[in-house]
Amino acid sequence: MVRNWVCDPKSVSNAFMEYYRKLLGTESASRSIVMPEIVHVGPTLEQLQKDQLLVPVTGEEVKHAMFSINGDKAPGPDGFGSHFFKENWNIVGEDVTKAFLDFFHTEKLLKKINSTTITLIPKTKCPKPENQGAFVHGRFIMHNIMMCQEIVRQYGRKNASPGCLIKLDMQKAYDTIEWDFFGRNVGDPLSPLLFVVCMEYLSRTLHKVGEDSYFKFHPRCRSTKLTHLCFADDLILCCKGAFNSIHLLLKGFKLFSNTSGLKANIQKYAVYCAGMKPDVVAAGRITLINAVLLSIHSYWAQVFILPKHVLKTVEAICRAFLWQGTYFCTKPGYVALEKVCSPKKEGGLGIRKVQAWNIAALGKYVWAIARKQDTMWVRWVNAIYIKAADWWEYQSKADNGWYWRKICGVKEDLKVLFTKAELAQMHKYSIHKVYQKLVQHHDKVPWGSAVWNRASIPKTRVICWLMVQGRLQTRTRLHKMGIYNSTKCLLYEAKGETHSHLFFDCEYSRRCLQGIESWLDIPTSKVHYMGLLRWIKWKSNCSKFQKTAMHTAVNAIVYVLWRARNDALWNQKVPTPSATIRFIQRSVIDRLAHIGAKQPSTADQIWWKNKCAI
Repeated sequence: MVRNWVCDPKSVSNAFMEYYRKLLGTESASRSIVMPEIVHVGPTLEQLQKDQLLVPVTGEEVKHAMFSINGDKAPGPDGFGSHFFKENWNIVGEDVTKAFLDFFHTEKLLKKINSTTITLIPKTKCPKPENQGAFVHGRFIMHNIMMCQEIVRQYGRKNASPGCLIKLDMQKAYDTIEWDFFGRNVGDPLSPLLFVVCMEYLSRTLHKVGEDSYFKFHPRCRSTKLTHLCFADDLILCCKGAFNSIHLLLKGFKLFSNTSGLKANIQKYAVYCAGMKPDVVAAGRITLINAVLLSIHSYWAQVFILPKHVLKTVEAICRAFLWQGTYFCTKPGYVALEKVCSPKKEGGLGIRKVQAWNIAALGKYVWAIARKQDTMWVRWVNAIYIKAADWWEYQSKADNGWYWRKICGVKEDLKVLFTKAELAQMHKYSIHKVYQKLVQHHDKVPWGSAVWNRASIPKTRVICWLMVQGRLQTRTRLHKMGIYNSTKCLLYEAKGETHSHLFFDCEYSRRCLQGIESWLDIPTSKVHYMGLLRWIKWKSNCSKFQKTAMHTAVNAIVYVLWRARNDALWNQKVPTPSATIRFIQRSVIDRLAHIGAKQPSTADQIWWKNKCAI
């Protein structure tokens, strides 16, 4: 195929037209006619059905068609998607209906209505030749190259220190400088030298960034306090692989950019990171596991019985991501996988068991055969394998296909749960319902609804869940693991740091609980989590909204006390109880204001208004 490179807009437009004309049109001068004898081999429409197809389209059908389009679909070139038309139907509906009915009546359509937008997805990062930038006068480029080599030397290692390198290229560097920045004319013959002065301003800006207490230097640049390397209009920024440091570095460059007029070429930037992990809290990881990790294999899990090695690998990836934030880690989790995969109401996290879900997904084929569905596949397996046998009692043979033997194996799993009549009477097969029957269930836990209540902040729910399981890494647990010699509480050193002591018996936690008692009237004499939950549950003079606020506050207490303990461990500082109480109150108030409540009663509104007046 001859390939020609076109650049100007008109040629590009013509190239697209020619491509789609060949793609969507026909290259044959003549084609064979439709043969009636072939058409009538299969079922055809009856006359009544033909008449129904010829009934004129109504305005109501036009509206129904418009409202059936997903509002999030990409709009056309005019920028108006279906969401616009649905929201403004009372204004534009009549005109839209007339336009469509006119098309069905005249068979003519304005071409612009049927136009679309073409998006180019490049096969390479940038179809441009590599350009070598100019060098700063008096600088030996090999020095900078060797320094870059040293900075990135450990980037390929598994346990590399967190570091970040950002490569930027100035867009038309000599042409885009704001010359008022220099106070010189554009045509000054010293312009190239003034560009060096401009970059010196950048160096001094980034030097100020390096003085910020929140900024951390790159692990290999701490002693030299290096933040960047300049090669005329090429720039390399370096810092520790942490959000604050990267944010401050880019903020400094943006300040320079807004001052000088020099912009980075977004087509030529690159970011290189080492030792950085996604900063996703456990609550977010649970969502990502269910929504992403367990969805990646779901297509194939509905087609094949996946090998046990694959299923175990998927479970290992999910376990590592849940507890460590990485995909490949052999460290054990805080809670056993069997418990994690239990429903939340039974004390787990509601993460799916991949093997049981695989069986439930393939059970659809067993159900289809039991229902005698009129599909080609069901007819085929009946003709080749089942024949005149009873499907429920059918046994596959050793020389049958691997896939068919696995389907028969799934049938044996379902026979434990369903009779043939029960399965055949299912009007619609539900993978979820079959999965729920396949997994082993336990008794409901009394704290499930309180820990996972919607009003609590997601990260507080996870900490509370670990607390009631007794699986937070307290010093007592760490001592048993041989990690710490001392078991003394970090908030109040009189006793050992157990779960019950840290959250309810410690002098520090008792003072925080007393502050919440005076705020929400929760009795702190109930000195353990379950006691507080039972008191809230059986307090008859409290409305549902008030109980929700109390549950949210109790969960916030657990989370904030755990955070205070970690501050004492890692930063050697502990907030005052009064500061902790204020933080808990503000967290609860902000959370309830964010999620709202479904039409709280007047009494609840008055009660909550008084509680917010702190």
